Amino acid sequence: MSDQVWQLAPDVRIASDAHHSFLVRDAPLHIFKISPSVLPLLRACIPGTTVENALESARQLGDGVAAAVLHRLEDAGLVARVGQPDDAALPAISIVIPVRNRPQAIVRCLASLNRLHYPKTRLDIIVVDDASTDETPAAVYAFGGEIPLELVTITKHRGQASCRNVAAERARGEILAFIDSDCEAAPDWLMKLVPEFFDEDTVAVGGGVWPLEERHWLQRYEAVRSPLHQGPARAIVRPGTAVSYLAACNLLVRRRPFLAAGGFVIDRGEEVDLLWRFCAQKLTVRYQPTGIVYHDHRFRLGEFVNRRTFYAGSEPILLRRHPGNVRPLNLPLGLVLALALGMLVTISRAWLLLPALLLPILAELGLTWRRWLTSGAPIRRWVMVRATGNRYVSAAYFSAANLVRYYTVPLVLLSLVAGAIWSPARWLLLLVAACFLAVAAADWWRLRPRLHPGAFIAGHVLDTVAYHIGILAACIRQRTVRPLQMRIRIVT
Repeated sequence: MSDQVWQLAPDVRIASDAHHSFLVRDAPLHIFKISPSVLPLLRACIPGTTVENALESARQLGDGVAAAVLHRLEDAGLVARVGQPDDAALPAISIVIPVRNRPQAIVRCLASLNRLHYPKTRLDIIVVDDASTDETPAAVYAFGGEIPLELVTITKHRGQASCRNVAAERARGEILAFIDSDCEAAPDWLMKLVPEFFDEDTVAVGGGVWPLEERHWLQRYEAVRSPLHQGPARAIVRPGTAVSYLAACNLLVRRRPFLAAGGFVIDRGEEVDLLWRFCAQKLTVRYQPTGIVYHDHRFRLGEFVNRRTFYAGSEPILLRRHPGNVRPLNLPLGLVLALALGMLVTISRAWLLLPALLLPILAELGLTWRRWLTSGAPIRRWVMVRATGNRYVSAAYFSAANLVRYYTVPLVLLSLVAGAIWSPARWLLLLVAACFLAVAAADWWRLRPRLHPGAFIAGHVLDTVAYHIGILAACIRQRTVRPLQMRIRIVT
């Protein structure tokens, strides 16, 4: 039996009329139409009930269908499991740590693992020393802890991906838990992530990556903008979505599918490649931010820049292996038409026509409202207007973010060359600068870092420029322009 319960999220409600029932969240807007057979299952989740009792409330659905409904709603953030599973339901886990020349860091990492709230009899640790040239192997060997520990020594430097594969071959656990030597695990790390595997379709799950310290301003910047951390919301991991990958420093994978897939097969972006291969096989990968490890983020300026360019260098490799995973950009039709009208007004300098830019947006708003009315969904008008506005703001944000991250140098060169022939082209420079500042300011506003706005914007610009240079350098090395491609989709 399990002590876990299903509960509706605090800001979610069940709304019903004579004909329909809906599960509704106003911000961000989510509406699920509920069939009569599912309604008893969700009503049982209002006060909270055991998983078994919640499933019992929908006997006519069958346990498989009822569980699938709850998992789907959980992925959307509308219901959640709370509480801890029984120890008897917990799988055996092999924790894998690659390390090279980090004697103090590996000891801190091992010490954090010995504080885990997880049955020690179901854990073992495999440390793979990647040809260290200092006292790292001795530090691991001398470490005394409650969890069985095996040290595997490699005499020739092979890289983290290869080290993890070596450990996976030797592991005994049903689950492989990857963590890096410069990380420390929160005591409930595994207890937060392992319940995701109670859904048999789940092959991998990753958690939040937070800074080990926030003394330096770059560490505070990384607390909210590190590419290792995927934000505060639980999500399904898929290419082209808000959470398109997970970091290998906080990743749990079922051992058999990992070995069947060949493990990690590239040296840069190896975890992204593995998860994209799982996704291509229609296997489920989940992100659960409450399962936390703390990473020792680099705060020296040179290390920060080098790390960003290193991450950027993986994009051409990944897109060569997964050519279908080109970056998507969804643009509302009304926004596209408004931008087109804006360009015509600017070229013709017919400034009196500027108010006409609102017409496509108002037309789309009207069509959206009509759809909601005909659907019977219980939604207030101001909620629909706000959701539509958020969609436009989101599209503008991602357009600007993609522009500065991938196209800054080409646009600057274009403005300089074309500006010599056609003076309005020089406005591209102003557009690029405005996008840099707008995206940085928007991120500061939505992420609310413990950092002065000026320092955050400086870090944001440095981050973006470093990644952009890394992208261009990688494209030249790999002789490809795939990272600069984008799949634009007009949506209504």
